[in-house]
Amino acid sequence: MKKLYPYSVLLRFQEEFSPKQLQTRILNIKTMKLQFLHTCIVLALHIETRTAAALVHCGPGEKLVLAHGQKPDVCVPCPSRQYQNKKHHRLLYCLQCAAFDSLNPRLVLADECTRFHNTKFRCKTGFYLEEGDCYPCTNCALLGKFKGRACSKKHDTICCDFQGMVVENGICKFDLIYCGAGEYLVPGMSRHRDECRPCGSGSNNPEHRHRNTNCSVIHTTGKSGSTGSSEMVAMPMIISLLLAVTTVYYCYKRRSLVIHVY
Repeated sequence: MKKLYPYSVLLRFQEEFSPKQLQTRILNIKTMKLQFLHTCIVLALHIETRTAAALVHCGPGEKLVLAHGQKPDVCVPCPSRQYQNKKHHRLLYCLQCAAFDSLNPRLVLADECTRFHNTKFRCKTGFYLEEGDCYPCTNCALLGKFKGRACSKKHDTICCDFQGMVVENGICKFDLIYCGAGEYLVPGMSRHRDECRPCGSGSNNPEHRHRNTNCSVIHTTGKSGSTGSSEMVAMPMIISLLLAVTTVYYCYKRRSLVIHVY
């Protein structure tokens, strides 16, 4: 997607690059297109007279020079201030080295141009590179936000609304929270962190690391259920036994009383 710049940025671009510099850049682009087109035409005509086995391919730092007749093509080194970084190619030209803008206070020269690679430069600390220019890294504190992803060589800082957020696919989100035993998870909304809360009475989560959103009700099943069932069965028997003992005791006392009277 093409990046749209505000009017102020376009004005700054016009101020930094004079009409002559812009004209030079446009001319370089047109020259590269013409070179590529010329290469395609010449190679198309040249290959007709050569077999595939006789084709010569060049490496980095070289360009192809076509031979006449039955002589083989040759690869020659790129001239000064030109480079070629392609491997196994048949290009008839080398690319012009980019000039380092020493007047740009945001740029630092990383490596001079060689015939194998173009000029390499990087941004100073506190700046990031985008589309050939350096831009200052965003200070999240000035915006009242928190740093989700630090500024890098080619990416600006990503600021998040809340502390503790992490950046995933360019979006701020809270990191996953895991609850412990006896707790359940309350999912947070997009701007709120997940929360662990204790289970209520009669419920539990036995896992020590989980994201369960509810607690399990404690049932008297299994061994506990068997114990409860046997207690329910034994209770009437105990009551019946007590009633029988009481009845026998009452009858015994009544008989003893009658014998004593007579």
